[in-house]
Amino acid sequence: MTDLPSCFDLDYYFLGFWAADGTHAKGRLRFLINQRDRIILDLFHSHYGGTRSEYDYNNGIAYYSTPASDLSEVFTRANIALDKHTLQTGQFCFADRESFFSFLLGFIDGDGNVSSPSFHRSTRIAVVAQSAQLLENLAKHVWLYLSVEGRITQVKQKYHQLAYSRSNVYELACCLSPYLLCGFRKHELITDIVDNYDFNSAQVFHSKLDEEAYTAMVSLRRQGKSYSEIARQYGVSKQSAMSVIKQRL
Repeated sequence: MTDLPSCFDLDYYFLGFWAADGTHAKGRLRFLINQRDRIILDLFHSHYGGTRSEYDYNNGIAYYSTPASDLSEVFTRANIALDKHTLQTGQFCFADRESFFSFLLGFIDGDGNVSSPSFHRSTRIAVVAQSAQLLENLAKHVWLYLSVEGRITQVKQKYHQLAYSRSNVYELACCLSPYLLCGFRKHELITDIVDNYDFNSAQVFHSKLDEEAYTAMVSLRRQGKSYSEIARQYGVSKQSAMSVIKQRL
């Protein structure tokens, strides 16, 4: 079984993971998980037991369920109902920072996105939910314990996103650092932010490329190459290629 940090609360981590992307039916908590994150499934199965099934033919998806009664106490403590109503309306609560950040880390693993330092992506930690109230309460707790602000925006019509970027993502990553588990994909990305994110360098353009490469990109554009072709050649996103080139044309 994975060694857990002393501050890490597995029940709240599971609750956050389920809250992000799980369901409740016939007395069981259920969710699907990608095979690339099977280490999370292994952790849950070793601790809670339950039922797991793996489907190699379905893009490597694994199914997991466990009796809801096994986590009834933590649901009660967090004021979250199995139908997610209190969660969606932002009425959940946490007794201390350990339970909250364990929950938040589970939420990130369940339905979040971590972009670690690179030369073509904005470094950030973000979570997505249908309920803006849910994200507002998450943001409120982050502010309570850490005094950093996230930005909530609407995405994909009915969904909302809470994102931390720039200097705030570094502060959040450092705060989450004691809770991180070895071998977990998104946890390694968060560690990368802690170890390698240089906000001062990122203020202008987050890049490992030098001015010679920028000049070459502009030259290729003048020769008629598309932004997509240039981006693929230099291993950056199309948007980043456009940004670099338009600043120099």
